[in-house]
Amino acid sequence: MLDDAYEILMRIPRGTDRRVIKLDQKALKMRFRRAVKNAGLVNLTFHDLRHVGPPAWRRYSRIRSP
Repeated sequence: MLDDAYEILMRIPRGTDRRVIKLDQKALKMRFRRAVKNAGLVNLTFHDLRHVGPPAWRRYSRIRSP
């Protein structure tokens, strides 16, 4: 699954800055807060998502985190 996602991301056109999603920090923060509110979640911060990545990587890919 990870290999497929990587291939899809690599096909997305990028500008000179190589970013796939062209949002500044303020716009990203606003969109994240709106999504959290719309999902009915409370007290979830963007920083909280760091806990989601490594366990998912171990379950769904060949990537091994230390």
